[in-house]
Parts: sequence; C-alpha cells; structure tokens
Amino acid sequence: MNVLLLGDISPTTANYEYFKKENCEYLFSDALSIFKNKDFVLANLECAITDHDKPIKKFGPPLKAPYSTAKVLKDIGITHLCLSNNHIFDFGKKGVQ
Repeated sequence: MNVLLLGDISPTTANYEYFKKENCEYLFSDALSIFKNKDFVLANLECAITDHDKPIKKFGPPLKAPYSTAKVLKDIGITHLCLSNNHIFDFGKKGVQ
C-alpha cells in the first residue's frame, strides 16, 4: 500500500479565489506529482467548508474554505480528511452546518 500523510490544508486570503475556481494547477503546481499513484492520502482540513460570512470574535484570523475545496482535494488525490477542531467554529454554528 502506498500511503501519503499530509499536514494542514486551508485556503488563505492569497489563494481563496483559486480554491473557488478549482484551480489545482495554481494551488499545488509541482506538488501535484506527489499525489499520484497513492492508495491512501490523508490530510488535515484546517477549517470548515462554509459560505457563511460572519466570523466569531476571536484572537487570530478566522479560517474557512469554499464548497469547491472538497472537489479540489478530491481532484488532487486526497482520499481521507481530518477536520481541525481548533478552527471548526470560526464562523459559528452556521459555519459548521
């Protein structure tokens, strides 16, 4: 079995629009070859997938990912995700839903 374990993945202000446009080439460029021919690829999604726009009051930036992030991660070859618990409520209960 060929396994790849990754750390945190989260859209940022610099690349959020590329996640929305599902532009895997721009987002991962040379790293795309790393995902090929793997049986199991695990990554940590560092935020909730949501279009909710009202963040909670907190120290540090609120993190979220657009719905298209799920397709991006599937398209590059990620087979399994963990979901970060420290950013899950950055956009409140509606952001989690």
